[in-house]
Amino acid sequence: MFRFLNVQVCRGLFLLILTTIVFYTFTERPAVKNIPQSGGENGLSASVPRRGAPPPPPSDARDCTFDLPKNLIIFPIQEELQGLMLNLFYRIGLYEDAQFLLPKTDADFNEAEDSDLRIIFCFESCSFLFNSDVLPRFTITSLSNPLLSPVSPFSPNPIAKAFDFDPNNTEDAYMKSVLAILKSRPDFVIIREHWLESLIYLRHKLCLDWEDVLNLDKVPPLNSFNAQNLQQANMLDWKIYKHFNDTLWELLDSEISDLDQERDAFLFHLNRMNSVCSNLALASSSDKDFCDELSLTGKNILSLLST
Repeated sequence: MFRFLNVQVCRGLFLLILTTIVFYTFTERPAVKNIPQSGGENGLSASVPRRGAPPPPPSDARDCTFDLPKNLIIFPIQEELQGLMLNLFYRIGLYEDAQFLLPKTDADFNEAEDSDLRIIFCFESCSFLFNSDVLPRFTITSLSNPLLSPVSPFSPNPIAKAFDFDPNNTEDAYMKSVLAILKSRPDFVIIREHWLESLIYLRHKLCLDWEDVLNLDKVPPLNSFNAQNLQQANMLDWKIYKHFNDTLWELLDSEISDLDQERDAFLFHLNRMNSVCSNLALASSSDKDFCDELSLTGKNILSLLST
């Protein structure tokens, strides 16, 4: 009797084990979507798991063969984006051990010490940098849609003026010549209405980490104005903006293989950063430093650079 029960129990256990092995061997597991992770072994820990946080995503497998150019020229021609641009490239400079310059003339630039990487902030006329022998260089500016920005009728085409073009000349031949010149300068334009996509491309182009391109402040929204009247009064600015906006999407289509996945990854790191920086009581000292750097305003940074 007992032998019969033992045999039955053993047989039951054998069938249970066999069924379990077959189930896990032939059941297809769902694919895990890769999300790039910020930083490297010594990077800042904005994406390091902490109490209550999910585990970090798989590391990024990009082939970063592009070196940062020796001279990175930042030309934020629209005042409302200066703070964001300053914070973004000031932090990149800190992480890359760059030298910062605020030249006002050609002489200021020429007298500066040599360095492996110089980040040059230009807030006035930058024609002396565009026309000088600063090589190699990579020039970055930012633009917003001129049809969504209030413009004084007495100062039309402020974007064209910032690039040292005649803002009052809207003849077709002149506007075509302006666009032809701008194809070689600047090297990249961050489009305000597509801030996230612009930084996705910039991250790939300059081989940056996710933590480099995060920003704590939201891009300030634009109001809606009479687009038809603004386009007529600022035709040259509209053509400049449209050229660089079209260029951005051409670059994204040709160089970013999966833009939707990149957006998801960017938003993942952005949400994670907001979570960390809004609950510093649980953050590590490096996280607190990172959040402090993200909180620096344009005025703070200019004060630091001027000392």
